[in-house]
Amino acid sequence: MPPPYVWVILAVPAAVLLFFVVLFAMFFNLWVRAKAAGMPVSLFGLLFARLRRLDPEYLVDCLITLWNAGLEISMEDLEAHVLCGGNLGSVVDAVISGDKAGLDVDFHSLAAIDLAG
Repeated sequence: MPPPYVWVILAVPAAVLLFFVVLFAMFFNLWVRAKAAGMPVSLFGLLFARLRRLDPEYLVDCLITLWNAGLEISMEDLEAHVLCGGNLGSVVDAVISGDKAGLDVDFHSLAAIDLAG
């Protein structure tokens, strides 16, 4: 029977490996959807969004909508707006509508208007 320190040495890498397997399994489908749309989203970004009590699926859906409309807005900007209490869906719709209408508005200005009420 091996000494107890050997079990500890084996348990630590096994726990780290198990963490990454669970992380990969939780967000794999969402990550594949984001990558298929050509967005730079990482598994850790999705994990950190979940840890911030955000809905990563909703964020990725809004991000895909923006990217399909030809607007490159980062996931961090979307997360910041939701964390400030904004309505992300209405801002995404307004940004896309403004872009299609040829108005000179960006995500940050429309997000500020949304947060102002």
